[in-house]
Amino acid sequence: YLIGMSDFITTREAAKELGVGIRRVQALITADRLHAELFGQVWMIPRSALDAVRVRPAGRPANKDKASSKR
Repeated sequence: YLIGMSDFITTREAAKELGVGIRRVQALITADRLHAELFGQVWMIPRSALDAVRVRPAGRPANKDKASSKR
């Protein structure tokens, strides 16, 4: 079963769609947080894989310990 190439996007396209840089997309792939497949020398990302990283809010999560101990 082969998925059509229209179901895949490049790291550049993924970066644009996610609103991040290409290096960030590459880092997500390296950290196994974003599924991608290597076609020759080009990483291709299934469009459906973007949902796994898109739902995360931007920025660092609040430190609950510091937030509760503020004076």
